[in-house]
Amino acid sequence: MMQLPQALVGLFDAENRRDWEGLAALLHPDVEWTVTPSRRGRTVGIDAYLERLEESYRESGEAVFKIRRIVRGDDALTATELVDQAGNISLEVFELDNGLVRRAWSYLFEAPITEPPDSDLLVPTPA
Repeated sequence: MMQLPQALVGLFDAENRRDWEGLAALLHPDVEWTVTPSRRGRTVGIDAYLERLEESYRESGEAVFKIRRIVRGDDALTATELVDQAGNISLEVFELDNGLVRRAWSYLFEAPITEPPDSDLLVPTPA
């Protein structure tokens, strides 16, 4: 598996432990977070980020996400596929700035998730 930047290792660990203070230390002061689907749009700033994250965990219960896939574009851009114990999937894209999370985009999918058989893929996978 591809390696995660240290900031994201710490972020996922702190989030799963609900260590909001530790997580805050990994965020850029002007962090931006966009969640889809959501009616709230973009959240800006550490306090707003933490408030929204805590609220989402109050609503979702004891979800703990594990990393299923990692894709790194360069030192600043990383995408992850996360799955929780109920099978919910979150696709997360992070932009880092000097080792801090500057922007994050989350795309949430509730279980059950159906994946097409290989024959239904629009672009065939190489053999």
